Amino acid sequence: MKNKKIFAALIILGAFSLPSICMAGALANVLRDWSPSGIYGNVAYVNRNMIMVKEHNVMLIDDVIGRTRYKTSVMDINGNELSATSIKAGVFVVVKGSGAYDPESKNNVIVAKEIYILPREMNENEISRYPILTEIASPW
Repeated sequence: MKNKKIFAALIILGAFSLPSICMAGALANVLRDWSPSGIYGNVAYVNRNMIMVKEHNVMLIDDVIGRTRYKTSVMDINGNELSATSIKAGVFVVVKGSGAYDPESKNNVIVAKEIYILPREMNENEISRYPILTEIASPW
């Protein structure tokens, strides 16, 4: 009887830790090894949770692992929250996140923690006037 209770406790404990054990993909790689990365440019295309900026695949995240929600924040140049549907082909963005390998697509991607939608194309000098755009993104 005692062994059955221990076994049941182990099964319950294992069920709670299952999401972190089964976690796979680019987000898992970023959570294990944060490698700050960023890019500025116009969006070439949008496809569900992936956009392309300057020939780089950028992955948008909206996932829950364990009790933690990981979501790409989309904002305007002043840091005001926007909907991810605001990202459209042709708009200029600053993407901040981490580089990672995505085993699903078998490609290197930038996992976006923050995406800033710019009002227009901006040069490096103009971008540097907005500290929010030049700070390195911290890990989740």
